[in-house]
Amino acid sequence: MEPGIVGVAKKLYMVKPRTILYLFSGGKDSSLALLLTRDAIKRLCEEVMCRVYMLYIYVTGNTHPLNAYAAYSVMLWHKRNYGFEVITRAHNRLFQEYASKYGLQKGPRGT
Repeated sequence: MEPGIVGVAKKLYMVKPRTILYLFSGGKDSSLALLLTRDAIKRLCEEVMCRVYMLYIYVTGNTHPLNAYAAYSVMLWHKRNYGFEVITRAHNRLFQEYASKYGLQKGPRGT
């Protein structure tokens, strides 16, 4: 069994997905994941005819407007250069209200 990205790429070739969705926040983690996987995903989707989407959700009260602008700029660059489709959504509830109503689980038991 191959570790890391190579093992995941081999599994994706076996599954032959119709769509791949990047949940992109514009932060360090999602940016690094995109950087490390975008070439392999582009090749995969050219071979198996799948589509790649990048989803960014703007959460009012929790997202700085400059971060939203930077994330969207990165997504548009990938649309032009990689053919990835861009999806943006705005969540009209304050993040803090959502967290206070539903809580933020930290583990399988909410602890």
